[in-house]
Amino acid sequence: MTPVTDLGRGQRVPLPDLGGNAVVDVGVDVSSAENVAFDVCCFGVDGAGKLLADEWLVFFNNPSAPADAVRSVGPHGGDEQVFRIDLMALPEEVARLVFTVSIEGEATMAAIAKGHVRVLASGTPILRYPYYGADFTTERSVVVGELYRREGWRFVAVGQGYEGGLAALIASFGGEVDAEPSASPAPLNPDMVTPPEPLPEPLPEPLPGPPPAPPPAPPPAPPP
Repeated sequence: MTPVTDLGRGQRVPLPDLGGNAVVDVGVDVSSAENVAFDVCCFGVDGAGKLLADEWLVFFNNPSAPADAVRSVGPHGGDEQVFRIDLMALPEEVARLVFTVSIEGEATMAAIAKGHVRVLASGTPILRYPYYGADFTTERSVVVGELYRREGWRFVAVGQGYEGGLAALIASFGGEVDAEPSASPAPLNPDMVTPPEPLPEPLPEPLPGPPPAPPPAPPPAPPP
């Protein structure tokens, strides 16, 4: 079994000969002692470094790219997120696949304990870049690695942090960030919704009263 090659920040290596298998997995992992959540994404960008189209941002809201060339597999084998990549299905317009981690809320990447990005062929790790919270300060997003074209496919361990979160990262690649919905969200549990108060029943029509008494008879006339 070929041992995994550990990379340092900025190191570039060609992918080894995959034989007839043009499918690789890229696994990204990140952990923290604090109670924070992370978003792991893959951007398909062109030669100018811009997102090819919104469909080429693969993340929790879009689990696959066109033609299933990049597909989110979810957590697997010790990785927070795994992307399955069919290199033969990638159009020429996709010059790079950029793998990122963004931290949610106000925490920064300095809060992480450790993480890694690795490339696997047939389920076996072949390349790995580890990173740590000590590598960052106030950054809230980081590009952990890239697959890019140059006489075949190569991988670079990036480790470059950015001040903004996921929305800022998407904007930096030329993507559009959806605005917050203006409508009120649906309740999480419809059974817990308090029903509206019933409308009051109409009052019954009043019953008719007794007929008025006849006027009294006039007194008799006095005798002549």
